[in-house]
Amino acid sequence: MMPANTPDLSRRTLIKNTLLKSAFAGSALAGFGMTGGCEKRADSRFGIHTWIGYESLFLADQSGRLPPNITLSTGQNASDSINGLLSGELDGAALTLDEVLQVKNQGIPLQVVLVFNISAGADKVIARQPVASLNDIAGQRIAYEHSALGELMLSKLLDAADLQRDDVTLIASSPDRQLEQWQADAADILITYEPTASRLQAQGGQVIFDSRQLPETILDVLAVRSDRVDRFGDNLRDLIRAHFQVLDALQTNPGDTLYQIATRQNVALTNVREALRGVILPSVTANIRLLKTGGKVQTVADELVALMRSQALFQNDVTASLTDNLTTSQYLPKVIR
Repeated sequence: MMPANTPDLSRRTLIKNTLLKSAFAGSALAGFGMTGGCEKRADSRFGIHTWIGYESLFLADQSGRLPPNITLSTGQNASDSINGLLSGELDGAALTLDEVLQVKNQGIPLQVVLVFNISAGADKVIARQPVASLNDIAGQRIAYEHSALGELMLSKLLDAADLQRDDVTLIASSPDRQLEQWQADAADILITYEPTASRLQAQGGQVIFDSRQLPETILDVLAVRSDRVDRFGDNLRDLIRAHFQVLDALQTNPGDTLYQIATRQNVALTNVREALRGVILPSVTANIRLLKTGGKVQTVADELVALMRSQALFQNDVTASLTDNLTTSQYLPKVIR
């Protein structure tokens, strides 16, 4: 868990062919079997929590695609994974990019090795009433999570509405309390994400803004401790390979795979479809592009650092090295060309 003084940090017809082509282009992979050899491998633990972009790892685990020396440590939210990294219990975790930066800021040497998904509508601003113009939200109560992701969505919403923070009433809202706050009429507008967003829409909420207005900005990634990865590099390759195997299953057998996700999350199948419509699932080829030095992950990280510094979201002073050596594509499967 995060220290007590740290804000709680958390965190898609079947899928349209166009999305599938975008998500899985270039996913013909080599070497999908487990890494060969009989040598004893070190155990490794990876933190994870429920989010549509991370379902590939849950399904990989359930289907036996992960070797027994890989453990998925399931938490209630990202804070559990963050605290596992800070305590040394975890070797890596599924996190949003801003969360990775916060952990690095506290001295843990993390490196991003996979982009699970890019939000393209899954992060939403939900209002009780439709608005003719975004400027009409002036004076309303906006509940949001005081995290880099929450601040980013709020900042972009206010920019689009041509409003300042003083023009609205801001209310703290952790993801696990948002449905309760909505039902208690404690806010007029909620900044949230799936599956909560679909639940609010089912209760009459109106989407007035979403992450499609922030292309390739909100990224969910797998980050690992670079000071330990030499011990479990083969495990990591197997874990990432299994992720892409599940993505291929989602393409070739979408009905069964979507049903498994819905069953595991205990939500309606329509909720899973809606959630997947709001994310892009990058292929291996796309991951190589995203993770290269000076690529999109690096660029977004630099922008996030500036935003997080301006909103005092870092616990420690930020050094120039926070985004240095942030990414690597060396653990991705080889692409057959």
